[in-house]
Amino acid sequence: MIRYKIIIRQLLRNSSNTVVRILSLTIGLTVSLLVFLQIAHQLNFDGFYPHKDRMYRIGVLWNNRGEIDDSPIIIAPLAQAIRDDLPEVEQYALIRKGWGKSYYTEDKKPVNAQSIFADSTFFRFFNFSVLLRSTNSELKVAYKVWISESTAKKFYGDLNPLGKIIYDSDQKPYEIEGVFKDIPANSHLDFDIVISFETIRAEGRLYTDWGSGDSFNGYVKLVQGANAKSVEAKIPNVIAKYYDTSEDEKAGQTETYYLQPITKINTAYDSYKKMVLEIMAGVGLIVLLISALNFVLLSLSSFQKQIYSLGIQQYSGASKSDIARSIAFGQFIQVAVAVIFIAIIIKPALNLSGKLWEWSDPVLFNHYSVLFVLSIVGFVLL
Repeated sequence: MIRYKIIIRQLLRNSSNTVVRILSLTIGLTVSLLVFLQIAHQLNFDGFYPHKDRMYRIGVLWNNRGEIDDSPIIIAPLAQAIRDDLPEVEQYALIRKGWGKSYYTEDKKPVNAQSIFADSTFFRFFNFSVLLRSTNSELKVAYKVWISESTAKKFYGDLNPLGKIIYDSDQKPYEIEGVFKDIPANSHLDFDIVISFETIRAEGRLYTDWGSGDSFNGYVKLVQGANAKSVEAKIPNVIAKYYDTSEDEKAGQTETYYLQPITKINTAYDSYKKMVLEIMAGVGLIVLLISALNFVLLSLSSFQKQIYSLGIQQYSGASKSDIARSIAFGQFIQVAVAVIFIAIIIKPALNLSGKLWEWSDPVLFNHYSVLFVLSIVGFVLL
């Protein structure tokens, strides 16, 4: 029979050693949990779209005399042409990063916001939630913009922003024609303001026809059951219909277009981010192993002090299996207390780490993090 009172009394009698073991385990597991939660967050990007399994960004392998460059930057008309010419493609979207981050209200109130240019298919393609609108034909007129809910509050508080004018750092006016719900933090797209693509055409600052002007991102959504590889194989024929690539080929420059699944954009096509996540995973595992090993060593170092108590239990009739269970119960109590402490401090730790390292808000409890917590508990108890 396990003498619970004796075990707890023994832990309290050696309170300094007990506190050191619990704190060591708590700190180590908290740090490793923070690391793995951030990894889980990065791996879970763009999983919130209803048709994510059919959504792709257009990528291109640029071959310039044998030098290969993998890029998501394409010419403006390509995405629409793929949609128009291939029955396997249901929708398309075209975007470009905006010019700056400073915008102002008519009374000169400044707001820092990230902007993008997008065509009229943007909100239907990505299915972002629309909160307010002044038109059913969004982003079809130059100098019209949509702003996020949080940006609207920064500009006008609780006032209706529709129809109001904002200005960029060059004092160009834009009329607000809609408000959308803030996009999730785990999106590879980062924007607060969407400017109509027609603005680019009206200003003539960028070439938007075939042949040049590679500065855009294109997306396609396939019809149900369509095969991405089959679509990729047909893209050269689409391009050949509108643009003669023979001169480029003679110069040793070729382009191979392919489709990037939207749920893999954040990590699979960013070599730097992949390297960082691999390093983070290694650090997380090392911290986890060190914290577990440290807990075991500290427990062994204090075992000498428990011999007297264990002898009393044996003298009182406890069997060897009872003593083994008593030791295991003592370890379980300490691990349980550490887990409780982790549950209490993990949210403040996430907020602090997000501010210090400029992380996006991590997904607190998804299947990655739950599996990780269960693995920790099982590893330590074993």
